[in-house]
Amino acid sequence: MESLHVANSHDPPIEDGLYKTPIEALTAQHRDIFNRAVENVLSSDIAQITYAQITDGLPLSRVEMDTYEYGALSGDHPIYTRHTDLCGGDPTASRPI
Repeated sequence: MESLHVANSHDPPIEDGLYKTPIEALTAQHRDIFNRAVENVLSSDIAQITYAQITDGLPLSRVEMDTYEYGALSGDHPIYTRHTDLCGGDPTASRPI
């Protein structure tokens, strides 16, 4: 079994200037804190809606229009008439992700 190496600022970057340390390198207390922080972020309304859109495979029409000043798609694109709500209407359906 390969020994665990914790990256630090003295190590050369692995890829694109990023240092990588596995979560297993954290102490149990720090791992619990990290997990709670991630769960808090992912349980927010905006995260749930975002994941639901990913699951749907399309952004909601209002999100597409917010993303680009005038919308990137033409006004007659089906997203504006067919994807105004989440499929199934339940953003929590993607919660298991």
